[in-house]
Formats: sequence, C-alpha cells, structure tokens
Amino acid sequence: MTMKFDLRALALCAGASWLATLSPAAAQGLDTGMGRAFDADRNVSVRERPRPEYDALGLRQGSFLIYPKVALETEYNDNVLATSRKSDDIILRATPEVTVRSNWSRNALVAFARANHDQYRDFSSDNTTDWRVGGRANVEIGRGGLVLGGETGQLTQPRYSTDTPTTAASPIQYHQDVLLAQFGQELNRLRLTGRTDFRKQDFEDGRDFNGGVIPQDFRDHTVTGLSGKAEYAISSDTAVFVSGGFNRRRYDLTPPQVSLNRDSEGFELTGGVNFDITRLVRGEVQLGYLRQEYKEAQFGNISGLAGRGQVEWFPTQLTTVTFTGERSVEESATLTASGYLDTRLTAQVDHELRRNVILTARAGFEDAEYKNIDRRDRFWSGSVAANWLINRRLGLAATYSRLSQESSGAVRRPDFNVNRFIVSLVVQL
Repeated sequence: MTMKFDLRALALCAGASWLATLSPAAAQGLDTGMGRAFDADRNVSVRERPRPEYDALGLRQGSFLIYPKVALETEYNDNVLATSRKSDDIILRATPEVTVRSNWSRNALVAFARANHDQYRDFSSDNTTDWRVGGRANVEIGRGGLVLGGETGQLTQPRYSTDTPTTAASPIQYHQDVLLAQFGQELNRLRLTGRTDFRKQDFEDGRDFNGGVIPQDFRDHTVTGLSGKAEYAISSDTAVFVSGGFNRRRYDLTPPQVSLNRDSEGFELTGGVNFDITRLVRGEVQLGYLRQEYKEAQFGNISGLAGRGQVEWFPTQLTTVTFTGERSVEESATLTASGYLDTRLTAQVDHELRRNVILTARAGFEDAEYKNIDRRDRFWSGSVAANWLINRRLGLAATYSRLSQESSGAVRRPDFNVNRFIVSLVVQL
C-alpha cells in the first residue's frame, strides 16, 4: 500500500507544523524509522541537525520521558470556503499534545495523544476538533528489527481537498484506524524488508447550505497492503533495490446498497537506487509500473508509470535543498469515478540563518487525473516560513502560503486561490 502525503496540506502548514519537528516531543505518527537503506550518514540536513540546547527536557517517570506541548496559532485565511468567490476569516487554533518515550538501552516504545481545535471568527460552521492517539514499538532482532504500530483518530478533510464536496456547508469529518507491522533484516550486503498495513476510514455525512444531507457512507472503506523490498549495497554509499507491493481496497457498501461496486486490487513493482555521495547529495529514487483493477465492469483499470523519490542537495552546511516526487492511484470521493492517478512534486529549501533561526521556502505541484469521469485537477502551491527557537520551552513561527487550483473537464470543480498567514507560538516542557 502506498503511503500518501498531501501536497496541499504540506504547503499550507509548512512553517507552523515544521517547528514541532525540531523537538523530540514531536509526535511522528507511525514513522517506522526504517526508511533509508544503508545510510552512510555522511550528510545531515538542516531539519535533522541536532540542537540539544533547544530540545525539551521532558518529565521523567521511571524509565519513560513525558513531553507535553501546546501550539497556539492565529491564522488569516482569505478564502476559507476554497471557492471562486472569496470569503476571508480569522482562525484561532490550539494544538495540545503529549508524547511518552521509553529511555531504554535497547528497543523503544513511543505513545502519543494529540488534539487540534479550529475556532473561526465568522464561519462558525467550520469549527472543528480533531484528535489522534497512537503508539509504536521498535524491537531489535540481531541485525534487524520489528516495528509494530497503530493509531486511531477523528480527522477533518480540508476545504481545499480535491475530495471535499463543493456544496458542503461545513468540512467533512471521518474516523480513521491504522495498523502496521514491519520487519527488516541485514545479511552482509543485503537488506530485506517486509511490511503489512491496514487502514480503515469511516466518513460522516455532510450538510449543504440548505440543510440537506450530503451522503458520504459510500466512501467508507478499508485498505490492506503487503509490500517487500530487497536492497543490495554495492558500496559503502550506494545501494540498489527492487520492491513490490499489493493492495486490496474494500468498500462497506456494495450493490444493491449503492449503484456501483468500487472494490479493487492493485500492485506496484519498482526498482531504484539509494545513494549518499560525497558531501553534496543523497537520496533514493525508484521507478516502475503500477496497476489498479476494479471489480465494476464499467470502471476501467488504472495503470502506468510508478515513481517515488527524494533527493537532497547540500550546497552548504547551512542550506538543504530537497526535491520529492510520487505517483500513485488514489480513491475518489465521487461515486461514479473509480479513482484518480495522482502525481505530486515538491521542492523545498531550508536555511539555517542562525543556530536557532530556520528559514524555509517550498513550492509544489499536484496533478489528479480522474478515470471514468471527465475531470482533471491541478494544484500549484508555495510557502515561506521563519522558525525561531527561543529556548527549550518556547518557539515562534510565521508562515505565508498560497494554493491555486485549476480544474478542467465536463465535471470540473470551481477554480480557486487560497492565501494564508499564520503566526504560531509553541510551549513545551
């Protein structure tokens, strides 16, 4: 199963949310920590660079450390409904969280709880409260390890998401459960990794501006995935690999409850290279083939080039330039569409102006090409951010971001632009 990142969310929240990752108290979700193959660790990016003098100390409880934190934000948004007719508002946001980490010499256990409340000054119908609770266990086994993780939460789809109904009077919310298990083992120059994923999403019905129901139950589904990867180190700084994955997508409602069966199965086969060359560049790039086959006869299968990669360039020790890309098949929120082929590209520059002042600029593009319906959405995004780590307990961030959507086809969505200005204060122990 392909792990999807949301280009629009990244672009619009680059500054404020990234400030949290500079602290060990940051909840990293279900990152297994087993991503890059055969790391030479020659290069360290601006975001990865240790800053122990600004790390939260946490509260010790036996062999565990507890990291409480709260982020307080004020946002000005000039198009909160993400429509061609702009409506601006001011949003107050509070994001409390707590992370508990083990302090063991071997193995690791992490648990987190996080909430997010948005309070709109004028558009009170868009007020939302999200939450997530989860954990991860890392067990060392010889020259490898086992990772087990899971989380559950109540989440909200952003107004600007390609899956949000344009007639909704308030954002669509959904419940999500995620489980994963991953095992990796190194055998001299060979490293083998296997992973299984499970994700279940349960959407709540929306309401239109006249109070009518916008059914969303047809979107409730589960995705199970199984993937594997074999990497071979041809040198101390370069490895080649092949990987493959299978996914199975099953919807709760099938005919005759709904008119079309949206169940599908798919696979992806890729090959690539992982490198950490000199002190200038490192990364991982893979290309291959993907295919998603649908049970419904009128749904055409989706197939084509599969790709995923991240390349980091280090022009100086104080600057990191990161390029990322991904191509995958995603589920559609339109009942008559099987899905869409999603291509995402980003470029980001992080510069360490001072030890505790980080400047970030990001640009992104996303192309969502729908199947079975005449529609194609394109997104352009950009953001600039400044992050100031005042001390171990306080941090400030300021972010400006812009998102533009252009939609084409017989069932196109309205075009729109969104500009956001965010000021954040982070308090942690």
